[in-house]
Amino acid sequence: MSDSEHVTVEPLHVHLASSAVQLTPPSPTPIRNRYATECRTIVLTTDNPLGEIPFDYNRDMMFIQPLDFDIVLCHSLAQAQGKGNVAAASTPNPDGTYIPKSNTMPYGPVRGTDEMFIASVNNAAPYPNRVALTITRCVLEP
Repeated sequence: MSDSEHVTVEPLHVHLASSAVQLTPPSPTPIRNRYATECRTIVLTTDNPLGEIPFDYNRDMMFIQPLDFDIVLCHSLAQAQGKGNVAAASTPNPDGTYIPKSNTMPYGPVRGTDEMFIASVNNAAPYPNRVALTITRCVLEP
């Protein structure tokens, strides 16, 4: 064959009647995130001065708004019951995240899945003390 000659190649027709070999990889099913929102109010009273936000594996974020009096957000029960949070004082000395009632917007987003506690700034605060929560959970769907 010389360089100027062209060769025509005819396609070979193949027919597979059955095969255990997968010819293409399966397409993965996309995982979608679905977000569920819960809105609730915790009421702190003299009989129940601490509000518990339980551990929640699916919790994505949370917004907190004190409605009546200032609060403290704590990472443990011991912290919520600490002297700075329960001692009656004219100037609060909270141990935790101090969230004043005067916030014009809810505090947050608070991210994480751990258990948390809400306490009034001090026991001298009148009760009831309402705290609004908006909690967003991430739920995976196939």
